[in-house]
Amino acid sequence: MEAGEKELALIAYRDILVMREEEPQSYRDLALACNENGLYAEAVQLFYQLILGYWDNRFHDIQAVALNEMNAVISAHPQDVSTAGIDQRLICAMPVDVRIVISWNTDNSDMDLWVTDPRKEKCSYENTRTAIGGRITQDVTQGYGPEEFILKKAMNGDYTVEVNLFGDSRQTLGGPTAIKADLYTDFGKPTQKKQTINFRVSEAKEVVEIGKLKFGV
Repeated sequence: MEAGEKELALIAYRDILVMREEEPQSYRDLALACNENGLYAEAVQLFYQLILGYWDNRFHDIQAVALNEMNAVISAHPQDVSTAGIDQRLICAMPVDVRIVISWNTDNSDMDLWVTDPRKEKCSYENTRTAIGGRITQDVTQGYGPEEFILKKAMNGDYTVEVNLFGDSRQTLGGPTAIKADLYTDFGKPTQKKQTINFRVSEAKEVVEIGKLKFGV
């Protein structure tokens, strides 16, 4: 996906889902790839399977993240998606001014998303709700993420995005952890913009500033 080979990524993610169907990230990754390839109906069905599924406790909050993403696809492409087979209580446009999501490729790794707003308040697992309305999902300490920050009504300015490799209990020689960060403004709106940043971390307690998201300036 990073190299722009969206069709090849789609093939790879289909294979991964067959091999790792017990992990909800396999459904989410394929759904996101389908969305990038214009397969909006399939993306919605994959998100819906994830939302209704029963998963290991270490994968908490991924269903809430997928619900936001499913509704964004439905809102953006109503002519391409039928919602006839979806519980209507789950269909609700949920646009937000700022959305930041991280996910990673190593199990049993604890990554922490930190977002510091223009008022210098940091949203993290220690401060899950900020004065201006930012909130972050529950800390994922064992799975692959995702962790998500959303802010419905953002104030203008810079939002500093950091990731902390808090802990890594893997028994592996796999090397550094690869992290993908998606930074959105106007998520779920016609004016939505997205930036994807890929990077690696290797040392416990390593804090990486991955960038700044500018809103309204």
